[in-house]
Amino acid sequence: MSGSQDTSSRTEVLARLMRRTADRDWQAFSMLYSMTSSQLFGLMLSMTNYAHVCEDLLQEVYITAWKKAGDYDPKKAAVSTWLCTIARNRTLDWLRSESTKAAKTGFVQDSHTLDLASGLDGPDQWAESDSSQTALQACLENLTSDQRHAILLAYFEGHSHAELARRLNSALGTVKSWVRRGLASLKVCLQSSGGEA
Repeated sequence: MSGSQDTSSRTEVLARLMRRTADRDWQAFSMLYSMTSSQLFGLMLSMTNYAHVCEDLLQEVYITAWKKAGDYDPKKAAVSTWLCTIARNRTLDWLRSESTKAAKTGFVQDSHTLDLASGLDGPDQWAESDSSQTALQACLENLTSDQRHAILLAYFEGHSHAELARRLNSALGTVKSWVRRGLASLKVCLQSSGGEA
């Protein structure tokens, strides 16, 4: 019970800070940054694997949050979800830009990186609260070891399908199937346990 109370109070605090940020309160914005930046950085790092890039992208995310704070609607999403969406979209923009640059220079980048990174319904997004993390952990245990390993490497360490195939010493199609079926099973499991997948 205390875990859900902690999550609820954190959600309320973030919502208050966002309202004050919309009123151009720098102190509230600073507190908002302190409470959320590590989560966003981790998300972006899992998508790119480049810490120096994530530092720059994180600044852009918070500039956007400052400018658009007045557009935030608490009825549509929690503050952390809203910020994660901005961070994910900004990172996807960067990944697409890098992919375009690579194509122009003749360097062939793994096209599956974007496939994984653009999956907005990934387990990293589902695990925002303590109760969600507990449910996610239980549901992960229900997967086959191959599915669980592939999903953890893909979503929490940022590996592409091709990297997974090499790392798990398996065919690309097999790895993609593990991820796809594992995510489907996770979603069903989380929905039946009252999660928000």
